[in-house]
Amino acid sequence: MLRADPLINKEHGSWAILLVPPLTTLLALSEFSLLSVIFFLTILSAFLTARPAEIWIQDIINKRPESSRRKNAFFWLSVYTSAAAFFSVILLAMTGRYGILLFGFAGIVMILCSQFLQARSGKTLGRDIAGIAGLTLGAPAAFYIHTGAVSPEALQLWLYNFLFFSSGAFYVHSVIEQAGKKESPEKFSITSKFFLNLSYHIILILFLLFIILNDSPAALGFAFLPMIFHVFASMVMLKGKANFKKIGFTLLGYSIFFGIMIGTM
Repeated sequence: MLRADPLINKEHGSWAILLVPPLTTLLALSEFSLLSVIFFLTILSAFLTARPAEIWIQDIINKRPESSRRKNAFFWLSVYTSAAAFFSVILLAMTGRYGILLFGFAGIVMILCSQFLQARSGKTLGRDIAGIAGLTLGAPAAFYIHTGAVSPEALQLWLYNFLFFSSGAFYVHSVIEQAGKKESPEKFSITSKFFLNLSYHIILILFLLFIILNDSPAALGFAFLPMIFHVFASMVMLKGKANFKKIGFTLLGYSIFFGIMIGTM
């Protein structure tokens, strides 16, 4: 029997990664119209396919027998896919910009990679990075659908969003590792999440300094600053259990601040 309630992704961070990148583009373009609404309905419908697709793929990969769980997942996958196709047709009819299909294809490929990685290995850092790469394509996709072009600015918006949300992924996996072990892990082991988190943020700081010194706005650095400060503070202060609900709301706040700063700089 099919469940009355739809299958919806409950990873709150994923919603921020879906919505903030295109919002940064709309702020940068000073644009919000009926086209923007249809665009958001399209990406929202496509995003909603992720949870039922995840269940369906896991059942197939793990060779589980046919069940009401899989049938339910397939039902909602069909509903969300139909909605995404419907809004996509409207979007194409309004603009005639068929290049948007390439963004959709690239996003689907990355998200499917993320789903397969999760089915094989669980919620790994690699799985999250693949998902982030796909979801943040909303920034250049929004730029293209509103302007008809993919300019260097559009690619920069994607890069900044990808780097920011990857920062959160490295941080969260480091916290999970530190909070999940009774004994302190070897922090500076090259395979530890702590070491990967530290290395990523050092490289990120150097990259930001380089592009700011080469005439990028200083506001770019300020957009990343709260997140980077929080990451390094947690490396020093985090001991024992972590409050992941509090961390989630904190990262959401940083995401909103980042989106506003990047969109208006």
